[in-house]
Amino acid sequence: MKKKVLGMVLAAALAATSFGSVPVMAEDVTDLEFYFAIVAGGALQQTMDAFVSEFNEANPQYHVEMIYTGTNDDNIIKLQAAAQAGTLPQFYVAPYNYKYMLDSLGIISPLDDLVAADEDGEAYIDGFLDSFIRDSYLDDQLISIPFARSSCIFYYNKDAFEEVGLDPEAPPTSWEELVEDAKLLTKTDDSGKVERYGFGLCENQGHSQWPYTILTAQNGGQINSDDGTQTFFDSPESIDAVQWWVDLHNVHKCVPDYLLAFEDMPNMFIEGQLAMMQHTSGNLTNIYGNSDFEVGVALMPYSEIQTSSTGGQNFFMSPDCSEEERKGAWEFIRYCTEPEQQARWCAACGYLAAVDAAYETETLKKYMEEVPGLQGAFDQLNAGAVTEIATYECQQIWTLVNDYLQAAITGEMTVEDAMGELQMKADSILEDYRE
Repeated sequence: MKKKVLGMVLAAALAATSFGSVPVMAEDVTDLEFYFAIVAGGALQQTMDAFVSEFNEANPQYHVEMIYTGTNDDNIIKLQAAAQAGTLPQFYVAPYNYKYMLDSLGIISPLDDLVAADEDGEAYIDGFLDSFIRDSYLDDQLISIPFARSSCIFYYNKDAFEEVGLDPEAPPTSWEELVEDAKLLTKTDDSGKVERYGFGLCENQGHSQWPYTILTAQNGGQINSDDGTQTFFDSPESIDAVQWWVDLHNVHKCVPDYLLAFEDMPNMFIEGQLAMMQHTSGNLTNIYGNSDFEVGVALMPYSEIQTSSTGGQNFFMSPDCSEEERKGAWEFIRYCTEPEQQARWCAACGYLAAVDAAYETETLKKYMEEVPGLQGAFDQLNAGAVTEIATYECQQIWTLVNDYLQAAITGEMTVEDAMGELQMKADSILEDYRE
């Protein structure tokens, strides 16, 4: 019944996208392209397609064409190629913390003039959640608008807690409690093969920088400077956090004995192979709709500071657009970030609505009845969520972070050697951006 009702909530969110009339074309139509960095498919594609159709029908003076570009890395490659060819889209969606790299590529345009020209522009910007809008600025200029945003949250299997004698309403709050519970929740069969691991966090290429950011912040450290030119990978807080992570594998043996993939974790949790995990809020709909046990969402266990990390994507606008193109792109961005559209987007997947007013819509009120974990994700934002690694040349930095974290986890290098060498390479890359 739970799955059926949740499916009805999702269907209702998607049903709001249906149109039967044919749009009336204006005499002068401004064509707009935008790149959307997400693997096409499922409810997200349906919802985004609907936003485009609705906007085009309601605004016949514009015609928006959405171009799916695949992964975030694919998206950047295509944006770079388009910039070199002089064929940049008028606007695009990209990770919010790519802003320094996008700026260095010369493919972002400040939006302050559009806010100023908008009748309620200031109120519109003030309506975004502080944890999301804070990362939309560069050199005190507004350069992006939050859209598909998330937070890493703590999921746990309440039924598994009861099975081993843990209170399902008292999830772990500290790293020490997390280890104790994870060891207790790890279950083996008669042959000694692990049937259920106590805990999981993503460790595969392209994703391990997220838990690394969180663990370091929870340990009182900081990953990079606010101007994106410095990293602190060899700080004591960073090294201690990574050592705790490595010990989960080698000492406590309560996590998988391999590099756990971000993409595999939701199904592993749903199938009962992971009792607890930290993962994106973007999987809330999937996990609640497909789990045959009671799902719990709680604040992150921590060492020194209660915090997590935000994730996701923002809208950016390209430079050298005409005045009418900028106006049209702005109108579309505004449409996608109005409360009802943000509510529908959230209900389609579990990405957090980026504006406060969305949580007062009937769409999200109904969704939260069936997915109470959304409140937990919202609580985590209020409790604390730092910015994911954000530097110049962030693609190179991210790749190096993943490489050296994996070397430490697999035992190819000691934690101290891995993080020290990582810092040296990061310094070499970023030194040209320092004054």
